[in-house]
Amino acid sequence: MLKYRIMEGKNLKEDNMIKNSSRVDFSLPETNGLPRSLRSVLNLLQAPQTRAFSPSGLIRPRCFAIRTRLCSVRPQFRSHKGRGKRAAFTLAEVLITLGIIGVVAAMTIASLVTKFQHKAEVSALKKAYSALSQAYLQVTNEYGQMPGELCLTNDSQCLGDLFENKFKYLSRTLWVPNSGVAQGCWESNDISMGSESHYCTVTEDGIVYDFDMEFGSGVNNKDREAIVSIDINGAKKPNIWGRDRYMLIMSKSRGVIAPSRDEKINPGEPFCNKGKGGFYNNKYCAYQYLFEE
Repeated sequence: MLKYRIMEGKNLKEDNMIKNSSRVDFSLPETNGLPRSLRSVLNLLQAPQTRAFSPSGLIRPRCFAIRTRLCSVRPQFRSHKGRGKRAAFTLAEVLITLGIIGVVAAMTIASLVTKFQHKAEVSALKKAYSALSQAYLQVTNEYGQMPGELCLTNDSQCLGDLFENKFKYLSRTLWVPNSGVAQGCWESNDISMGSESHYCTVTEDGIVYDFDMEFGSGVNNKDREAIVSIDINGAKKPNIWGRDRYMLIMSKSRGVIAPSRDEKINPGEPFCNKGKGGFYNNKYCAYQYLFEE
C-alpha cells in the first residue's frame, strides 16, 4: 500500500482556502493488475504534489510552475443584460424633461394660488357681512326703529354714526366720489351713486364700510334704506369689485342683504364678472359668493 499525504488549506490565496492546516493519511492499493484507466488515476494521485481541500469539498491541485486552465483562468461574471450598453439619458433629454416639469408646475401653482386667494377673499366677505348684519340688529333693538327711520334721506353721516359703537372706527371721512377720493379709506371714485354724499369708515379689523344713505324717514314706498360698499382689506390692493370690494343693501323688511338676481335694476347688466370690469359689472358678486358657491 502507498501512503498519500493531503494538506488542507495552508494559506492558499488562489483557491481562497481555510488558513488552518492539518494532515490526513490514508492508504492506496498497488497499481499492478489494475485497469489502465484506473492505474492512471492512482498514479496521478501518488504524484509528489500537495493537494488541498477547497471550501466546496473538492480536491484540487495547487498551481505552481505549470499553469493549467483550471488554475489560471478566473471566472468572468457578466450582467444579466448581456453585452448591451448601459441605459442613460442625454443632456438634451434631461433639459427637455425639466422644462416640461417647470411649465406644468408653474401652471398648477398659479391655479392653486388663485383658488387660495379666492377662498380667503370669500372668507373675509362672510366675516364683514356677518358683522354688519349683527350691528344692524343691535341698532334696531337699541333704538326700537330701523336705522333708515332714524336718519334723513341722503344723510350718510347720520347712518354711519349709528354703527360707531359697534365697529370701533379708526377713521371716518365724509366725501363725494365724483369730487375726489376718501384718502386712506376708499381711494377711487368707482362706487355707486358718485354724486351723493358718502360716509367712509375704517374699522379696527381693517374693513372699510362706506355708507350711502338712500331713502330715510318719511319715505314709505321704498324698501331700500341704504347701500353699504365694503372693502374687506381696506386701502390695500387690489381694490377691485368682485375681488375685495362688494355691495350690500340695508332693507327695511329684510335687514342687511346681498342683492340677488331678482334685485337687478337693469336685466341686461352682468350679475358677477369675477373682478373683470368695474362696479356695474360686479355689484352682485356678494350674493354669488355668499349663497351660490
